[in-house]
Amino acid sequence: MTTVVQKVRLGVLGAIVLAVWAALAGCTGHPAPRADAQQYYIMVFNDSTPGADAAYNACFDGQRIPDARTLPGFVSAQRFQLNTPQMYPGVSVALPQYLALYQVSTDDLPTTMAQLQRRAGATGAGACPGANPTTADVYAYRFSAPRQDRTAPDPKVPAGGARTDYLHVVFTVPQQAMKDQFEHWYLTSHMPQLLTRPGFTSAQWVALAQSQGSVPPTNTAAVYRLSLPTSMSVSVDTERRAPGAALSEAGRMLDPTLNRGYTYRAIGPVVPAA
Repeated sequence: MTTVVQKVRLGVLGAIVLAVWAALAGCTGHPAPRADAQQYYIMVFNDSTPGADAAYNACFDGQRIPDARTLPGFVSAQRFQLNTPQMYPGVSVALPQYLALYQVSTDDLPTTMAQLQRRAGATGAGACPGANPTTADVYAYRFSAPRQDRTAPDPKVPAGGARTDYLHVVFTVPQQAMKDQFEHWYLTSHMPQLLTRPGFTSAQWVALAQSQGSVPPTNTAAVYRLSLPTSMSVSVDTERRAPGAALSEAGRMLDPTLNRGYTYRAIGPVVPAA
């Protein structure tokens, strides 16, 4: 009898251990990431084929985002659409109309990217009906500095009421002569200055970790979030240097031919981890 009881106890204990292990592994066979694992933004840009917007969006909202929530280390996701107007006018390098922004926490980015592509990808097995496979660009950027939040009041933006959220992604390229000073200047001067503009709420500096697609990314980028009353439009930065005028601080630091920004309007809420 004692032997039978011991066997039962061992069997129960083994089942508990397996259940805990499966939970920690996210039921994928991979260990859960550490609490202090590296944070990433994974930017999935894509277009739909002509006439397929409704099917594409229904699939992404109803299947792909829920699929992504099952990934180990998933933090959040949100979908956006290219906005009119753009805050950064005159950009000649086009990006697709739709952007899905995932935040993940992982110690194994290649595995996470492969799982995301299988479950919620822009191309291949994870692609939604109506997705245009020729316009998919996927960038993984590592958080490389603490997030900055707005601290100054925003007197030009009324509080309350219906609001629209935006994501403004700036792919940053320094002037070669300023390369060594660029990141420090951007984080301590330029980014805080932008966070005083109407609607800006936060900024995250990131460094390229992995990419695929036809539009090459830059080595660093800044990801800004904005929130404005629905009745207000984003402010267009139309500053242009007059012939012969001295370069501004930003003009001295940023390469105007390669630096480029894109404003996307939120078309869905922030979806947190389950």
